Amino acid sequence: MIITDLAIETLDQHVYLGEYEKRINKLKLDFIELQGYIQANKEDVIFLKKQFQSQLEALRGWVCKHGEKLDITRCSSLLAVPAQQLGEDEKLIHRIWMGGGLPETTKNAIAQWDLAIQAVKDNAYQSVLWVWNEEQLKDDPHFIATGGDGEYTLGQYTFGGHISHVNSLQALAIAQAREYFGVVNKLHDNGYYATLSDYFRFMIVIEFGGVYMDSDTIPYKPATLFLAKPEIPDYSHYVQDDAGEWQLHRLDWMNLFLDETGMIIAKKNNHSLRELLSKLNSHYLRLPEDIPFKNKEFELFVFEQLYDDWKTHIGCSFISHDELTQTYSALFNQQSEPVLCGIRGMRLSHDIITGIHLPLSDDESQSYDRCITNLTKANWTLNNSLELAQISDVFSLDEVPRMAYPPQLRSDIEHYHYYNVLSADDNLDRVNNLFSDYMIACNQDSIARGQYWYGKESEVKEDSYTCKASGLRARNAVRFVPGKQTSDIDQHEMAKLIFETSYLEYCSAGNVLGLNLIELQKKQNIEPYITLLQGVYDSGSMSSFLGFFIAGSSGQFYAIKAPYYYRDEMKAVDDAYDDFVMSNLREDDYFISTVAIKHSARGQGAFTQIFNKLKSDALAHSCSRILLTVYASSDALAIYLNKGFEIIDTFDYVQDIFFDKVHLLVYTLSDQ
Repeated sequence: MIITDLAIETLDQHVYLGEYEKRINKLKLDFIELQGYIQANKEDVIFLKKQFQSQLEALRGWVCKHGEKLDITRCSSLLAVPAQQLGEDEKLIHRIWMGGGLPETTKNAIAQWDLAIQAVKDNAYQSVLWVWNEEQLKDDPHFIATGGDGEYTLGQYTFGGHISHVNSLQALAIAQAREYFGVVNKLHDNGYYATLSDYFRFMIVIEFGGVYMDSDTIPYKPATLFLAKPEIPDYSHYVQDDAGEWQLHRLDWMNLFLDETGMIIAKKNNHSLRELLSKLNSHYLRLPEDIPFKNKEFELFVFEQLYDDWKTHIGCSFISHDELTQTYSALFNQQSEPVLCGIRGMRLSHDIITGIHLPLSDDESQSYDRCITNLTKANWTLNNSLELAQISDVFSLDEVPRMAYPPQLRSDIEHYHYYNVLSADDNLDRVNNLFSDYMIACNQDSIARGQYWYGKESEVKEDSYTCKASGLRARNAVRFVPGKQTSDIDQHEMAKLIFETSYLEYCSAGNVLGLNLIELQKKQNIEPYITLLQGVYDSGSMSSFLGFFIAGSSGQFYAIKAPYYYRDEMKAVDDAYDDFVMSNLREDDYFISTVAIKHSARGQGAFTQIFNKLKSDALAHSCSRILLTVYASSDALAIYLNKGFEIIDTFDYVQDIFFDKVHLLVYTLSDQ
């Protein structure tokens, strides 16, 4: 009986999905046919529009009634218009940040998107953080310089359980817009980070596809519906121009809401975005040579040029996700709810679109004054972001929720929402910063209470896909463990690795302790230097041993009196080698005696991170140079030379024994 019930349920879902597919695809075909009627301006176009809308409403009602049977990951589409989905390699969430490390509130917003992605269980999504260059994050402990798959990748940005693949805007600009790099670089040096964010978002989405969003954008309840089925409209349609003529346009990308520029969703190589970027490049070439240091007047001047081009594409080449959902989604149900909006009186008084000036009403002015007075008394500092509601007139607005919101002040009067670039009120700017923190904190509380996201959870297995977004993915980060905290098993592995760095098998044979070669190396070259040893491990695993290094200042090495266990005839060789190193070693030198990486970990960025660690440790010991020795025949020699080391001396005492010689290399820290 149970088996029969399961079979009926499976059949029921199969029949349901088949009926859904028939209806949604019929609507897509009707929409395409409708465009032909619009262009021909036929009399029955109004009837056909009403018929299309009636059929869509019928589908919505049917889906709502049987919603538990619709697995959105299995259906072909949720939209009643032709659409494409983001490819697996386009499931990228791009964010741009310039001017140092990420603020805590921005990290909180990013973490909320991670929770939305976890809800749909799709590991194809990857977070890409675009910064100017590695120097920008040099003092940020969350950044790890790992290198990566392509020419732009710098490393990983990690906090909590989050990982962003960090890529360089500077490198992207040099590669993709060399002709305009001089202007772009000047804008960066003069602090126009928001302006450059407007520029780079086009370039990034054109090159890689995916979702660009301002870094502090927060997800809202319907975000999971988009993430589970990331569709972009893709159709030709007719739009009537100012002269009343019907013009054909290709609509194939989205923003978030109305005319806002804070989110762009498109597949790679989008033609309309290329057109916008081309016009922006032309504007940049006409900027004055003497670009002033950041000021709002110049920032607004550049933004208005972008916006003039942007608004010609509204409703033509792109549609907002909000409008697309309300107009064409099979899941839209018109249910509104209170959504946090703003603070009474905290809005713009000028509409950039119509040019109409609308001063604050008396009630708005009183609310504005109350808020500023209370914040001034609190020295503009709150112990908890949520306290803002106690000292200002925070209000919500009944609306159909969007999938995401920029955490900034909105008005209940259309077109008078706050935008930093349009604001000339310093107090309004400061209030917006506090409201942004408040909005992110409120959203975090709502998510934490559970039952937050819309839609049925995806059935995709969490380990079913690994991102292969070429050119953006950072290599895995490594962690360093002090030698005394490494296990006996790993120290055994270290002793085995030592043999790959030199000819120690020859030296170890016939040792005075009569030990096997690996145990001898533990006693000779691991245990005496354990305080200078660092184990190297995969940061994603507690036990994944990758290699080790032994390094320290000249004073630290002088203080270690290592025993000698090799056979007697090797003593002369060892003494000659020690004299060779000591004759070149200065008091302010940092010496590397061993670097060894397992074969399976080579070529994955571990050495770059080890080298960065060595440079940092050397500077911490006030050393000006890093020294090491390497055999002339070793593959490592080319790697060190490529990193900036130079050969300053050669030890050929062992030439007759090993038919090889040892180079002494130096890396001068003060030159870097």
